[in-house]
Amino acid sequence: MQELDAARESELLSSALKVAEPGTQAEKLKVLKESLKNTGKRVDDFVSDCKLLIRTAGAEADTTELDKTLQDVCDKWSEVSTSLASKEREVDAAVQQLGRYEDAYKGLLNWLEETEEMMENQKPPAADAKVAKAQMHAYDVLMKHIEDKDLRSEEIFDERSIN
Repeated sequence: MQELDAARESELLSSALKVAEPGTQAEKLKVLKESLKNTGKRVDDFVSDCKLLIRTAGAEADTTELDKTLQDVCDKWSEVSTSLASKEREVDAAVQQLGRYEDAYKGLLNWLEETEEMMENQKPPAADAKVAKAQMHAYDVLMKHIEDKDLRSEEIFDERSIN
């Protein structure tokens, strides 16, 4: 019982998810889940032993205390298992979200590099009309490049505010 209470009240299961370190929390949950395997086996053994005792008890034997203890252990184990599964789903979702943000961040960095390169390639306005027209076209391409990313950025921010 004490072991189940300790697992149920562990900081990892009872604390809120820390956004900055979902990978670390995933590892800690994996370790906790592994350590609870033995507890689960002991709970299963305890449950089967209790049920056997209740079944084989004589008609005059009072098994209400044993029934109560069995129910308490089952409830606590169920609570620990449910909390662990819930926290695992939460951490998995956070890890996936972090991956999406990292991908978006890398994409933004690449876009910034491309834009800086395009800006560096801009030359001062030319006096020749044909050259100026080509420069205007290059400028229009640059502006389209910026506007496209602006729309994509707004979509990402809108998506983020919905979640």
